[in-house]
Amino acid sequence: NNCAIYDDSSGLKSINTAGGGSITAPQISTVGNYYGNVVATDGSVQTGGPHVADPYQYTRSIPPIPPYQPKSQNSWSGQIANLTGVIAYDASQSGGKVTVSGDTVLAPGIYIIANGSLNATNNHALSGTGVTIILTSPTPSTDNGTFAFSTTLYLTAPSTGPTAGIALWADRNLPEASDNITGSGSSYVKGAIYAPSHEVKFAGNQQAITNGCTQLIAYTIVLTGTPTFYHDCAGVGILDAAINWGLVE
Repeated sequence: NNCAIYDDSSGLKSINTAGGGSITAPQISTVGNYYGNVVATDGSVQTGGPHVADPYQYTRSIPPIPPYQPKSQNSWSGQIANLTGVIAYDASQSGGKVTVSGDTVLAPGIYIIANGSLNATNNHALSGTGVTIILTSPTPSTDNGTFAFSTTLYLTAPSTGPTAGIALWADRNLPEASDNITGSGSSYVKGAIYAPSHEVKFAGNQQAITNGCTQLIAYTIVLTGTPTFYHDCAGVGILDAAINWGLVE
């Protein structure tokens, strides 16, 4: 709904549907070609299209990692304060992951998970407004951290600051890995899921909130179920990669 799909792959099946699946969006363009039931409602699917630049590569920055929170804070539940604006957790202290162990509300700010993953796979809701959650580390090329969500998500990105528009961010210097995001029917991520070196597997039957704003940028994207995305993004702080007229905020 009010969305565009841009694929920079030159493959013959750079956009591929299978198993009776379909993709429908107003505008769809790929450098390569597509296979299956792919429908552009504002015209035809553009094949052999132009490469579209990453809108965040040179416009947003991961803050320096501050001192880590105590190991005891690697289990999230209840209200999580962020008095300094940027706080960090060392996942290597708790088996390589920070875990959402109860319904959690994040205060506005930036949350850095270093040396591991963020897991919310136990049906505990994770919510926050003005929030960016980042996977990175002092040596990101050796960090296999991922997002693993099978829960209700209510996340809204900050509209200003160094991470404006990005709700979930996997450092582009992380090695290839798979993020798994499965939300409930009421889940939403308002802002960007930004994982330029990762495969993002987005599953579920959720209807994103009306007048919502979801942007998904990844090395590979796999959609299953029947998710619906909305892209009404005025005031959210994202950057769109516009195919013919440059970057527009």
